[in-house]
Amino acid sequence: MKKTRKVLDVRKLPREDVDVNDNDTLAALASMVRLERVRRDWTQARLGREVGVEHSTISFVESGDRVPSALVLLRLAGILKLDLGGLARLAVARRQGRRRAA
Repeated sequence: MKKTRKVLDVRKLPREDVDVNDNDTLAALASMVRLERVRRDWTQARLGREVGVEHSTISFVESGDRVPSALVLLRLAGILKLDLGGLARLAVARRQGRRRAA
């Protein structure tokens, strides 16, 4: 019996565009990753092993100093159960909050 692999069909993703190069989105991602890692009581090294990257990569992502590759982003989302649509909404809310404060 042949094993089939599930493949992510990006055409079926929510239409909310997630621009990880946007500062608000990057800050939201950094916060979400750190919050979920700490909630699980994991070190950056442990999360790095789960994702398949060095702990320094997790550190850079959490500090907002590095934009993760699409593969790392998907692995983080899967392991930490992150809602990428929620990430986009959080980034928009941060942007709107700054506009109201100005």
